[in-house]
Amino acid sequence: MLKNNLKIYALGPFYIEIEGKRLDGGNWKERKSLALFKCLSIEFPKHISIERLIDKLWPECDEQYGKPRLYDTVYKLRKILDSDDSESYIIKLPEGYVLNKNKNYWFDWREFSDIYDKYKFNKNWPNYSKEELNQSIDELSWALNLYRGDFMENCLYDDLMDMQRTHYRQIMLDMVILLVKMLIKGDQNEKAINYLKYGIQEEPYREELYILFMQILGRENRVSEVVALYKRYKKILQKELGLSSYNRLEAEYKKIISYNMGTSTAQDDVNLEENMDNLVFGAMICNPKIFRKIYNLEKQKIFRGGNPFTILKISFDNVLNSELLEKFIVELSKNLRSVDVIAKWNSCSIYVLLHGTPIECNTVISQRLFKISSLSRIEEDPKIEWEEISKEKAQ
Repeated sequence: MLKNNLKIYALGPFYIEIEGKRLDGGNWKERKSLALFKCLSIEFPKHISIERLIDKLWPECDEQYGKPRLYDTVYKLRKILDSDDSESYIIKLPEGYVLNKNKNYWFDWREFSDIYDKYKFNKNWPNYSKEELNQSIDELSWALNLYRGDFMENCLYDDLMDMQRTHYRQIMLDMVILLVKMLIKGDQNEKAINYLKYGIQEEPYREELYILFMQILGRENRVSEVVALYKRYKKILQKELGLSSYNRLEAEYKKIISYNMGTSTAQDDVNLEENMDNLVFGAMICNPKIFRKIYNLEKQKIFRGGNPFTILKISFDNVLNSELLEKFIVELSKNLRSVDVIAKWNSCSIYVLLHGTPIECNTVISQRLFKISSLSRIEEDPKIEWEEISKEKAQ
């Protein structure tokens, strides 16, 4: 390990490695020192103003009473991190505090994201040699091992933390799907199945995980397992959402069963790997009845410790042509995540459930909506109404 090297692990239980020693949550006697260090780590290499730190760590205090507490906490944090013969990890600037940029840092969440970014837009991997494919599989497998749980578990000091947790969780699930495709390409079906089981355990509603799973089983003529998996997914949907199935999964199931029972046509006899590469998923589109069920389910999750979510109403003054509105909804779905939900309410309004997205993100999302509206050739800008559903509002 390099001198002054600090490794910070925050995807799951938080801990650091400094000068060859590991410090986890139990080593931090001062909880505010730990909270301060998490704040500085998340923002690095940017500084955080004194006012903002006081607001995060002691929201009940004004600046006059908060400053002495902050200075004392910085002193205690330096005692934990610093050695006597080197400059401090914590630097005070006129504008606030920052981690020392002359030190060496490694952050697990940034390494995790960097590896994902390396592959997410890479359309050439299906043409890799066997050696290149195995190297990519090893790198993605290593990155997934970094994900031990939610980002900054039990950290309550940042209003946008829920959004970041959702972001890294989404990366994890997307990475599982990409790795599974690579494993299938490399004829490593059992490893692919193990990762699919992990993905389903983490997100039991994500349809593409089941589609990939059924495709692998279908290629190996494991028809009874395809049927069992399909029935399992139907049961989950029926129990939680009152749905019998999603159309894409239903179509894929029928195609696999037909193919393996020897009744497929030339049109059905397609390359399964090509099918996997063409799968595109965005937000779920449903009717108002299903939307209400999902909304009520998400409210129940909040009481069990789930994240707040935001309800977005998009409306137009004039009744839109049905084709235009449908095009807008499809484009909107493509620009949202698979965990989000969209429902057409009537001919001039749409409701959207944004999972784990705080209301502070409304500016960015509004700009995206106006762009989608323009691309859909809708002549008027949509009106947007927001409501964040937290534990207090869900009661």
